[in-house]
Amino acid sequence: MPPKKSKMELRIALALGVILLIGIIVAASGGSTSTPTTATDPLTTTAPAAPVSESPSPVLVPTTQAPAAAPPADAGKPNDKGWVLQSFQPANDGLGNFGGTARITNTNDSDKTGTFTITLMRNGSQVGALQGSANQVSPGKTVTVQLISQDKYSADPVTSDFQTNISY
Repeated sequence: MPPKKSKMELRIALALGVILLIGIIVAASGGSTSTPTTATDPLTTTAPAAPVSESPSPVLVPTTQAPAAAPPADAGKPNDKGWVLQSFQPANDGLGNFGGTARITNTNDSDKTGTFTITLMRNGSQVGALQGSANQVSPGKTVTVQLISQDKYSADPVTSDFQTNISY
């Protein structure tokens, strides 16, 4: 005869069973928490299928406006691969490392996604590197990019260098 289980062991077994059940339900449902796209989203709307008919019907061609031309890169501001660093504010990330925000403009002729590095220098030596990214930025639009780093924060003055790692 197996030994009796204590109330604590039964509670632990029950809790693990509930957690396992929740995991199975989440996995079965796909585990996605994304918002479904609606028909009012201008980027994903589709035209209804044309009815089948014996006589030719006129073809309807949707008209769209071309995106506004992106402004040229400001020669006085750091820029790379069609992205311009408008402003950069380093900060302590709360864990003792560098963090910060940057305002970056897409000056390319089409929507772009980019990853960026801002290198921090003090007295000619690198003291930090911060990374961030921006997704599907329209031409001429400026976005705020959150930057992260694993380099120790220091409030002493720094200079910065802006680089676009990837732009597609």
